[in-house]
Amino acid sequence: MKKMKRFASAALAALLLAGSAPSALALDTTPPMYQQFGYDSAEAFMQSNDWEWYMLDYDEVSDIYRTALQELKADPKRALECGNFDSWEHLDLAIEYGIWDSRDDYLRDVACSFVHEKDDDMRKQLTVQLNGKNIRFTDTKPEKVNGRIMVPFRAIAEAFGAEVSYDSGAITAKKDGQTLSFALGSKQLTIVDDKTGKTLKTTEIDTAPYKKSSRTYVPVRFFAEAFGLNVLWDDYYHTAVLYDRAALIAEVNSKFTVLNQWLKAQPKQDTATALKSVATVNALYTVFDTVDGNKDYNANANVTILSQGQNLQLTATADLRMLADLLLDTDTDNLLSATALTMLKASLKDIRVDFLCDPSSGSLYLRCPSLAKLLVASGYDNEENVTAMANGAWLHIHSFELLEPIVGTTNQLDELRDFSLTSAGDAIVTSMEQEDENRNFEFLWESVQAHANYLAAIFGDELFTRSGTRYTAKSETDDGYGTTQNTTFTLDIANGSFSAAFEKREEYWKSVTLTTFEFSGNLQDCRIKLSQHKKNDSIVTVDLTLSSSPSDSAPNVKLPDGSKVVEWVYNDPYEEPEE
Repeated sequence: MKKMKRFASAALAALLLAGSAPSALALDTTPPMYQQFGYDSAEAFMQSNDWEWYMLDYDEVSDIYRTALQELKADPKRALECGNFDSWEHLDLAIEYGIWDSRDDYLRDVACSFVHEKDDDMRKQLTVQLNGKNIRFTDTKPEKVNGRIMVPFRAIAEAFGAEVSYDSGAITAKKDGQTLSFALGSKQLTIVDDKTGKTLKTTEIDTAPYKKSSRTYVPVRFFAEAFGLNVLWDDYYHTAVLYDRAALIAEVNSKFTVLNQWLKAQPKQDTATALKSVATVNALYTVFDTVDGNKDYNANANVTILSQGQNLQLTATADLRMLADLLLDTDTDNLLSATALTMLKASLKDIRVDFLCDPSSGSLYLRCPSLAKLLVASGYDNEENVTAMANGAWLHIHSFELLEPIVGTTNQLDELRDFSLTSAGDAIVTSMEQEDENRNFEFLWESVQAHANYLAAIFGDELFTRSGTRYTAKSETDDGYGTTQNTTFTLDIANGSFSAAFEKREEYWKSVTLTTFEFSGNLQDCRIKLSQHKKNDSIVTVDLTLSSSPSDSAPNVKLPDGSKVVEWVYNDPYEEPEE
């Protein structure tokens, strides 16, 4: 859609569109509107992403557009004001910059924008959406009664694909071998199996159906759920979003049969026991020197996590003396004294971090003497507490704000153990249902499709070639500006293992950088290797091993007896100070 300034006020839009409601016999422009905007058909125009029509059909869009265009041509001053232009010459400057192709192109854009505003205003009226499409109510509209959205029953039932009938006060709708029945004024809804005559379900509804303007109105949520649909409410667009969740998941899953078989093969662990997760990291940084010889800088770390429920106990050890060596080699101004360097290397040699998380009390405990010693040496202003920490005291952090991401981590660890993810479709739909904090669900169906298409470009069935239980996908890209990427990954649907290799080469001027990534294992036990090689300069490699297994030892989140504790209160920088 062409970028343009927000056109005139709502009053101006209303003035232009006054009396332009779609007539019974809609008239298109000459040439047809879709041709004016470069489309081969009305259907292609309505389905394009340029304008995104939701409430109006093509006849209505073209009819309002034709009226608005005539009004603009009849009143050039008003047409210019819509784009904040004071003269045609001013507009011509914008045309020279390529914002529009011509004056007529500008007028078409303005007229179409008014139609789009009309469509958007209609969306903010009470609306019912079914599987991503708005249901059109012709002679009667949905209305809100006692907080419930009431809709004309025949229109909604036929949109569901049901056959509606009225017989001596009883109202029924037949679909998929079942009959739903109710009566005006009654708060009881019954579903019967057509073959056996057995009552499958009886539901009490809180708002009784009623008759208005010769139409029977029913509460949309209860009746949609009776037909097996899920219901969400979009408060911004005042839209009841109805969708067949099982059918939507099945549609998405049709693109990911290989990925779903691999997900099903993931190993599971008993979440009732504690989990021990271990990570080992080895890093090597090599600086090339063809005269004095290459210089290597090594670092390593080991992390062990015990988790159960939301309790977490972490122990990490590391040797980071290479940071001191690297600092010394780059200290061309001799800012570091021999004493400072010795102290720095000693502090970085045997780093140990202990961390305890007890969500029930809202407490975090941290102990790292090596870091505290560095703070003491740097003259930290709260020297008494820091000195205590350098001697082994625990830092007590009481903060529910900081607890939240940690609790999220423990929950993710449990999810990896249980691996309750059943399919790509279920994961995408669930994510979209929970994602929007503002509960703007009108785009749920569209968002699910967009995310599915994005994932299909990486893990879609058509990308894989099969060899036994192993499925391999390859891709190669070249942006034409010196960057190429090659990716290969393999899924084994027999044991849930996964291997991948990624290579990215970037050439810019005289510099060349090669980045590689290798992965092997599964989601619970794996090895990852990363490297970045800068031609004639340096190479960095990081080797990471991850493993997890059940543990007989539960995390101990209580401090040892006799431990010294330093209190620290976390202050939220965004919180208003108390008066």
